[in-house]
Amino acid sequence: MALDESWELNERGQVKIAALMGYSMATMPEGGLVRLEYAETLEDIDKRTSSGLQLHITAPQAREIGEALRRLADTLDGQEQGTRR
Repeated sequence: MALDESWELNERGQVKIAALMGYSMATMPEGGLVRLEYAETLEDIDKRTSSGLQLHITAPQAREIGEALRRLADTLDGQEQGTRR
């Protein structure tokens, strides 16, 4: 999938990324909660220092994201197998 203009870029024009360090989930009466722990720099990774983004999520959103992540994992698995040949 091609990237559109909604992706945030760094000062060099490259996609700005953060390393996923972990995640947790919880339920509440109004829906679910997802916390994504991430590190923005290599120093943060080395120090095991992370920031977190906490999201409220509905059941349909959870299903949609879960399916999208499964498709991404399948694509990544295919790319890894292609490089091992």
